[in-house]
Amino acid sequence: MEDEYVEDELVENVTDCPGCGDFCGHQILKERKAGDGTNYLLKCDECGHVHTLELRPPKPVLIPFLLSEGAFTRTQEIEIDDDEELHVGDIFEHDDASWEINRIETKTGNSRRKLVAAKIGRANAVRSDVVMVRLTLTRGEFSDSDSIFVEREKMFKAGSIMKHQGSK
Repeated sequence: MEDEYVEDELVENVTDCPGCGDFCGHQILKERKAGDGTNYLLKCDECGHVHTLELRPPKPVLIPFLLSEGAFTRTQEIEIDDDEELHVGDIFEHDDASWEINRIETKTGNSRRKLVAAKIGRANAVRSDVVMVRLTLTRGEFSDSDSIFVEREKMFKAGSIMKHQGSK
């Protein structure tokens, strides 16, 4: 039996057609620069409908983020495209670290699970590439508390003995 090889058809200039309602290929009839973007006069490959498409780059907005790293929190304004949708749980890179969004608020202070950047009033994120592990150091009847930062994948076993600041 011969292997069947089906070559995928490459379709360029794909967008929604208001004529047939399909997401399909279009021919570019005319292209004109407009500000930072471009206006296109398109003809649908499926139904022949001619329509215009205006493409503009998104505008950047500054979002105030509360970035928490262990016991320390700082406010940092981060530039994001105004049309980008942020979700609780999203991970992003900033200042050579990974951060996970754990709260998104509207401009009126209401909490949301997802929101378009232009409507965000503030977001909170925690450092996600390293985590803080709290330690209780016990010597006889005396205990001290401390913490260490470790990579997220680090595993600990109950009953393990480790060295910390020169002590076991």
